[in-house]
Amino acid sequence: MTVAKNIEATILDRSLKAFRYKMLGQLASIGHRTGVAMVFGIKFSGFIAWWFWRSVYLMKLPRLAKKLRVMASWTLDLFFGQEIEQMITVRDIEELSGQLARVRARTKQARSTSAASVLANSGHNQPE
Repeated sequence: MTVAKNIEATILDRSLKAFRYKMLGQLASIGHRTGVAMVFGIKFSGFIAWWFWRSVYLMKLPRLAKKLRVMASWTLDLFFGQEIEQMITVRDIEELSGQLARVRARTKQARSTSAASVLANSGHNQPE
């Protein structure tokens, strides 16, 4: 509000008011219905902090339609969880197989190079 009042004061050639920021708290969702919060100096965590974070998030959404959509999505998630599906094609399997073959070849080459250098440094390969 101070910024808007200062813009108005500048336009009307009045004196400006100093801006003072006051943090009300901090909220974070840290996954699987768990959160952390510090509100008005009081720290709490767990489900209550997670629920509070979601409540504040909903309040800050711009329109009622968006709030209702998000609330419905979250409610369904509470009851059914998120279903993640992935379709793997033959092409995906071929690509992954090629990548795995290259990794195995590099690992095998690194092992043989390492073994050869150990033998060379230990003196086992020197002629007598």
